[in-house]
Amino acid sequence: MPGLTPQCTMTMRRHSRFRRILLGGSALTVALAGFMATEAQAADWTGTASNDWFTAGNWNPAAVPTSANDVTINNSATPNPAGIGAAGAVANSVTLGSAAGQFGTLNIAGGTLTTSGTANPGFAVGDFGTGTLTISGGGVLTAANSYVALDPGSHGTATVT
Repeated sequence: MPGLTPQCTMTMRRHSRFRRILLGGSALTVALAGFMATEAQAADWTGTASNDWFTAGNWNPAAVPTSANDVTINNSATPNPAGIGAAGAVANSVTLGSAAGQFGTLNIAGGTLTTSGTANPGFAVGDFGTGTLTISGGGVLTAANSYVALDPGSHGTATVT
């Protein structure tokens, strides 16, 4: 019987270790699920209703962006360029001209835009495509990371008046 006791102890240790591995894996799964649940959602500018950032009909999906949205503006200012004329515009990130052959325009005239994301790009004027940003009339852009002509083949123009 003395030989049975160490085997039982060893079996208990294996079960305890296995249980710790399972619990650790569960915690990791929960942590990853929480991270994935907070991933930013896309918001694409269509400009079909007007040039007003705050009009839901200018976006796909039809909702004004929040700090949880990655905004893409690729409409060549047609039918309307994106415009911010009041305080309070927010997004996780904003990209003007996100692909080759795409053109994006944003005018911030007296309004404010804040991007909350810290990944690259937080705000890009031309990311493989062509972007144009104009800030005037006391407009303010606040972004952790800002780029003009971010990648090869990109073109960007930022004008502040």
